[in-house]
Amino acid sequence: MKDCAKYLNLPNVSNYCTTTLQDLSQLSNYYNQISLEKAHANGYEFPNAIYIGAIDVNGTIRTGTDVFGADDDNMHTTSKYAYVSTLLLGNFKRANCANYKVQCDQILSFLNDNRKSYPMTVWDDVDNGRLVNWPAKV
Repeated sequence: MKDCAKYLNLPNVSNYCTTTLQDLSQLSNYYNQISLEKAHANGYEFPNAIYIGAIDVNGTIRTGTDVFGADDDNMHTTSKYAYVSTLLLGNFKRANCANYKVQCDQILSFLNDNRKSYPMTVWDDVDNGRLVNWPAKV
């Protein structure tokens, strides 16, 4: 496990090893949500292509520690982040909604509600490679 954990390059994580592609995708998603949320909060434009795995219900990405099929979010095992709504809101910032105000307001309301249902969530769980303060804030 120590050889495996060292390739993740996460501080103080010495015994965690992803054993499936889904584990690795969810670990990656955990840290990707931080970048996506920061970009959204700062009004940055998203790239034209984003490669991401472990897509889940309601346009979310899986950030928790359990594989698909688990229903209980005890200890963040099935945590999710509103990936699709975040990207769509980024696109709406560039859209001209003047001619479609009612429709745009409805869509924006839906997207914001979805983001409230699946917010960025971080927690310390060294045994599963999740850290609150990594990467270090710049």
